Amino acid sequence: MGKVVITGANKGIGLGLAREYVNRGHEVIATCRREAPELKSLDLEVYENLELSDMKCIDDFVNFMEDKGTIDILINNAALPHFYGKLESPDDILEHFKVNTIAPVYLTQRLFHHFEEGSKVIMISSRMGSIDDNESGGHYGFRGSKSALNSISVSMGLDYRKNGIIVGIIHPGFVKTDNTFHNGNLTPETAAKAIYKNVRKLRIQDTANFWHINGASIPW
Repeated sequence: MGKVVITGANKGIGLGLAREYVNRGHEVIATCRREAPELKSLDLEVYENLELSDMKCIDDFVNFMEDKGTIDILINNAALPHFYGKLESPDDILEHFKVNTIAPVYLTQRLFHHFEEGSKVIMISSRMGSIDDNESGGHYGFRGSKSALNSISVSMGLDYRKNGIIVGIIHPGFVKTDNTFHNGNLTPETAAKAIYKNVRKLRIQDTANFWHINGASIPW
């Protein structure tokens, strides 16, 4: 069924995605900072201690992947959430950009030689990164880092398209996770199933577009 690499797979949407892809018969490599019991119980390979704010940690993971062959789907899911009710300092904003923008882009570039024609790179973004959709303000680090991720992912999609590699940018919906203090209208499992279906139907003509899991296109 193909090899799938998922970052931030120890909880929330990442754990839901890991479970969904395992249940669908895929070979899954799940990365996390600390392995959760729920992740350990799944039939997959876990890579622990991947701290995405540390480029050396990313390099170590890339070395670990060296003999793993083709990656059919890379899902850049791990992210730093928005800080509710907190005045963001320059350091807070910088940390958002390091984890939410630089890390997924750097990891994807370092793993490029594992992709083949038909491989898919999925950026789990957020509609909070949409400038046109911003009607409430705030959350500077999170919004800015996701907007930057979207912008770079468009460039990456256009560059990778000539190799037949698809880049998908997906908003997972309002999901009940730690990041939303378990508010939301979707469970991680429901979101994971919807993401799976969206990823499966992505074609090269869809590359570098910004999608809601309901199939609608999101404005930039």
